[in-house]
Amino acid sequence: MEFSRQSLQDALPAIQHLFTQHWEELANDKETVPLDVDYEFYQKVEEAGLLRIYVAWDGLEAVGYTIWVVYRHPRYKSLLMAKDEIFWLHPSYRKSGNGVALFSFSEQALRSEG
Repeated sequence: MEFSRQSLQDALPAIQHLFTQHWEELANDKETVPLDVDYEFYQKVEEAGLLRIYVAWDGLEAVGYTIWVVYRHPRYKSLLMAKDEIFWLHPSYRKSGNGVALFSFSEQALRSEG
């Protein structure tokens, strides 16, 4: 398993189908809360330089992702923060340390930014 940071433009073709699998597995009230990804939001956040996407790969196939939003703390503006917006790993890649490895990879990459 390998991990990489991707731009939104590069990540979407690889992970978009995983959003549906994620929703099917974990969403409650599917009848009243359909999957309706706000791609415009992600685009605006990326244009502002605040979006981080990390993808888990098995060869050329994306099998997981974590998306973060980076921001300055409102009361301590010298403090750079990151909030995990979403995290998912395909069930067949779980229970082997891959989820922890993806999260650790993204955390380390974010820390390297400050």
